[in-house]
Amino acid sequence: MNKKKIAIFTTIIYVIVLGSGLYLYSWFAGNKVDEIEKLLVSLISQIMAVICIVYIVNKHYGWKNVGFRRIKLKNTIWFFPYIAILVPMVWEFLINTFKNAASFSASTWAGLFITFLGALSVGFSEEVIFRGIYLESFKSDKTVIKAMIISYLGFSVFHIVNLFLGNSFAQVFITIIVSSLLGFSFIALAIKLESIWLNIIFHTTWNFILISSQTLNFSVSKTSGLISEVNILVGSILWLMIIKKEKTKTKTKNKKTTV
Repeated sequence: MNKKKIAIFTTIIYVIVLGSGLYLYSWFAGNKVDEIEKLLVSLISQIMAVICIVYIVNKHYGWKNVGFRRIKLKNTIWFFPYIAILVPMVWEFLINTFKNAASFSASTWAGLFITFLGALSVGFSEEVIFRGIYLESFKSDKTVIKAMIISYLGFSVFHIVNLFLGNSFAQVFITIIVSSLLGFSFIALAIKLESIWLNIIFHTTWNFILISSQTLNFSVSKTSGLISEVNILVGSILWLMIIKKEKTKTKTKNKKTTV
């Protein structure tokens, strides 16, 4: 099986495993099952997905090839806008947690811990698949643009899996739009940084804070509302830079061939 087929197969497996967990979570929610039990069911499916991905990467790719490399520090400037969004979000979440900690029950803390593990599992899995496996599988010696487009589209369409949660088509459509903007920017960031470490950290923290804040009725920093604008701005600049570099590389190769 070639790497392109492996990438598609990995996505199908991930959708089936994660979708099953989301469906069960939705079913339990409708039957008034304890919140911790619902979270555990969802977490089990997420961990199963991680195990599948780890196996596939070990067997067919290798961790460096899917983005677990040293970060190219001089290009981290492109990640600063995301840090500017995330830091106030983390700060406000910590302040709210500190203020309400005395009223938290053991199940509340357990729920937060399970939510974090779930966010980490999803952040890891989606970055490895769409910014790691896809990029490695679909890039060629001539260009990386095709791989970027496939990664962007794959990550966008993948979020239709939210239908398993019982969300309406309108809600899922909005999720796909927002996710597509993140995918648009993050695939370019993965290339410029030559690593997916920062992508995983942001993806995990973002999901954890949004989900936990909604569960606990916490306010979320207003900086979170800037994410789409940042994705469009950073993504557009980086895509143009990468496309320009690819064109220059192609022209250089053509000149050498002509000579």
